[in-house]
Amino acid sequence: MLKDGKWYESERQYFQEQWLLNRSLSREGQEHCKDCVHKEMQSNVAKCTKHKTILDSHGKKEEDVLCCYECSGVDREYPIREMQLRPYQEEAVVRGLEILRAYGLVYFTMEVRTGKTYVSFETLQRAGYRNILFITKKIAIPNIEEQALQFPELSVKVVNYESAHKVRDSFDAVVIDEAHNLGTYPKPSDRWKKVKELCYGRALVFLSGTPTPESWSTIFYQFKLADNCPFPEANFYRWADNYVNVRMKRVAGGKSVNDYSGAKIKEIQAVISRYQVTVTQQEAGFRKEINESVLEVKMSGFTKLAYEIMLKRSLIEFLPCGTLREPEIIPAESEASLQGKCHQIASGTIKGVLNKGLVLDITKALEIRDHAAVHGYRKFAIYYKYVAELEIIKKVFGNRLIKEPEDFQESLSGIFASQVISGREGIRLDTAQALYMFNIDYAYLSYEQTRNRIQSFERDTVPELIWVFSDLGLEAEIYKKVRKKENFTTRHFRKLR
Repeated sequence: MLKDGKWYESERQYFQEQWLLNRSLSREGQEHCKDCVHKEMQSNVAKCTKHKTILDSHGKKEEDVLCCYECSGVDREYPIREMQLRPYQEEAVVRGLEILRAYGLVYFTMEVRTGKTYVSFETLQRAGYRNILFITKKIAIPNIEEQALQFPELSVKVVNYESAHKVRDSFDAVVIDEAHNLGTYPKPSDRWKKVKELCYGRALVFLSGTPTPESWSTIFYQFKLADNCPFPEANFYRWADNYVNVRMKRVAGGKSVNDYSGAKIKEIQAVISRYQVTVTQQEAGFRKEINESVLEVKMSGFTKLAYEIMLKRSLIEFLPCGTLREPEIIPAESEASLQGKCHQIASGTIKGVLNKGLVLDITKALEIRDHAAVHGYRKFAIYYKYVAELEIIKKVFGNRLIKEPEDFQESLSGIFASQVISGREGIRLDTAQALYMFNIDYAYLSYEQTRNRIQSFERDTVPELIWVFSDLGLEAEIYKKVRKKENFTTRHFRKLR
């Protein structure tokens, strides 16, 4: 807390003046931009002759533009073309088939974009299973349902984890996508308990590119879904006696608790390796190069002031204006809360008590727009962290946004926006010219999976990954940590204050 109350009061008064002025200018600016932004590009548009959709033709004549994203790619009125297994996928299927027949379960540890979903369907079909339950994340359902159409012998029901407990049908086998999400410890999650009820007496196929993202201790409850789990221990604590170096760690209040993260990796691998089929992107022949760069954005003086006040006072106040009906006082009640609030402000938003999210600054999105225009990117994705950041993206890009990932995959141009956590798994971005990271997550896993998401065997160009950081410095510090395969924590944030 500041000792100099006079400084705070003068800065607070200035901040409120700037807040009200900022709101007024923003509203005028938004109306102004609708009429004049990118007017010079109006000559570079054409219409799809089938859907009459306006296209960014990048200077081409209308007759040179083939179609819009609604009619590009595979026409759903015609049969889906049969995909051919690549050599590494055929090897994975053969090995997986042996394991599945021997143990009634198989774990495909296949990195992102290597085709683990297709491999799982092919394996189950060859094994003679017909009724399949596929459990995944909601955002991945359309893509998986489309792949299932290529296996007419299979009857596949695809559900998300949240609705899995509603399933009442009978199935021969269950596919558990992104299985690492069920690997909590030392106690199972409610989600795990609901999925477990669906696994009794059924063959199981586990899919994950990162089975143990945080600790190898997460592997126990994943395999414990199977009737013939390779670990005979009745619960995690008994299992930990054999497979974990248990230590004591201090937590809030000065208390000490058991830390079960120190798993004995070699001992665990010796048990589970016979159930796994592993494929890396390198083994699949992927090009590992990524043009990874940082775009530093100079935020407004208003945003910098808001950041400084929150950082020093752990409290910020907003007066009523056109977009805010009531005054909003936003406190940071803990170190973690302060870290989150500062992180939000640095990118132009803040979550309040009365408001889900206030938009403070749209500079980042404007910089992305201009950067993409300069580099000729007509088709790219934007990943954001906080919900209110999507409102900024919508303000700037409007109807250029494509909502569904499968539509974006087939489009010739457009923009796909997704939250980092939901978009790091189950979404294809290999046809995107670039991926802009509007903000950065604290977890190394998000960093690694984001990089993998834009790679593909089919790519003939090196993908562009652009991190968009404010000039306030916080995102850059997070970036340093995750690149070292570390998570950014309050301990690191404390050193910045």
